This record gives sequence, structure tokens and C-alpha cells, in this order.
Amino acid sequence: MPKIKYQDYNFRLASLAVIEQANRIVAFYQQQGLDLTLRQVYYQFVTRDYFPNDRWWWWDANKSKWIADPLHTNVRSNTA
Repeated sequence: MPKIKYQDYNFRLASLAVIEQANRIVAFYQQQGLDLTLRQVYYQFVTRDYFPNDRWWWWDANKSKWIADPLHTNVRSNTA
């Protein structure tokens, strides 16, 4: 499947590392004749614990507090 570039974007190094890891996972399954959905790639990241630590939490300036990333299911919070 071809990759299509819709616009130029300068990704941070951390983001480029995540993209490269996703590309490696997709290539591994393509070698076996399989195509993955985005959801399947996400579950590969969860299973392999590939999410970088800085993606688990983000600063919500409107609420002035750190929020657990809702896309990362393995985040544990000490607050109720």
C-alpha cells in the first residue's frame, strides 16, 4: 500500500520514533501478506508496551493540571 503525503509537517524526534516503530510493525505483517487497521497497530503498541512515557500524561492548561492520556489504557493515576 502506498504512503500518501497530504501536507508538510515537522514532527518532533519523539513523534518520528513512534512513526518509525509503527512502520516496522506494519512492514512485519505486510511481509506475511496481512494489512493492519489503525486499531490493530494501536493494540500492537499496547501489547509490546511501546508507548513512550512522555505520552502517558499531558498538561491541560485550561484546568491547570496533568491529565492521563485517554488513548493510553495502561496509565495508572494516584488520584480518584
